[in-house]
Amino acid sequence: MFQRSITKIVILGLVLTICWSGIVEAGKGGGSKDDSVMSQHIKEADGISGQDTNTGSGIKTGHIQDEAITAAKISFYTNVIVVAPSGGDFTDPITALSAITDASATNPYLVKIMPGVYDIGTDSLQMKEYVVIEGSGENVTKIKGNSDVFFSGVIQGADNTEIRFISVENTAGVAIVNDDASPKISNVTAIASGGHSAVGVFNIFSSTTMTNVTATASGGSSGNYGIYNDRSSTTMTNVTATGSGGLYGYGVRNDSSSPTMTNVTATGSGGLYNSYGVINVEPSGPSIVRIDHSVIIGTTNSIYTYQGSTTYVGNTRLDGSVHPTTGTYKCVGAYDADYNALNSSCQ
Repeated sequence: MFQRSITKIVILGLVLTICWSGIVEAGKGGGSKDDSVMSQHIKEADGISGQDTNTGSGIKTGHIQDEAITAAKISFYTNVIVVAPSGGDFTDPITALSAITDASATNPYLVKIMPGVYDIGTDSLQMKEYVVIEGSGENVTKIKGNSDVFFSGVIQGADNTEIRFISVENTAGVAIVNDDASPKISNVTAIASGGHSAVGVFNIFSSTTMTNVTATASGGSSGNYGIYNDRSSTTMTNVTATGSGGLYGYGVRNDSSSPTMTNVTATGSGGLYNSYGVINVEPSGPSIVRIDHSVIIGTTNSIYTYQGSTTYVGNTRLDGSVHPTTGTYKCVGAYDADYNALNSSCQ
């Protein structure tokens, strides 16, 4: 009997030891040790429950090291580069474009430019294929420069891309140049002033598509051209083009080009020698120009078409006479500034 009681006491002691060990381990976090910090273990600093939002214990902004939170952790968009005066990936749009080396049809990029004025001096921003440049609005985002090289504007275009929602200004020449390049230009204001010749948008061997664009040129000592098409087939829709001052002030100049102009307001004024809303010349071959639902204004002539070139005009107001002794006109529904119907030759 005594021996049986001793045995029961020993067994009970072992059971109590095992139970106590389990309790201790449970207090440490259970059978598996885990040093991770989980969100339910962190009490938010609310300024009420003893944790001040600025001082005292608790996790606060000051406890997080710079760059501790990476893009991968908070899932930023891929292939989007932000240019901003502060807080972006870059502060300079030229550097941002230069950083992109793998853009393609299957790997396109967006360079988003936040509000601000970005002065690039005498440099040019060269667009890249499959890299879209997007500002934050024509009134709040501007790229500005003062390059006086005629074929090197503030922006140089590229194929298979677009620039949109932005203003571009050159105070010494050409704002946007598309030399053997055909980007899309939409919701853009191009401003050119000064230099030998000021040009808002200069298209050379180009099939650029321009939609909702305002292009102005003034202050050039020689010519001032809102839009200058040279051997190009530009498509212009909802475009305002103005050239004023200098020796020649032309809204749109077409050299051996075949543009399509729809809902375009083209104005030429203030030129010492002449001012045309639209001028069509043929140094390298005839221009064939199509103008529909537009307003063409010129203090010398609304349209001047050189011999050998043809201008088609439909449902358009011509404020200023058409030069009478030059190329071919075919007009339907055209009328003058006083809304008098013009004949098939725009007379």
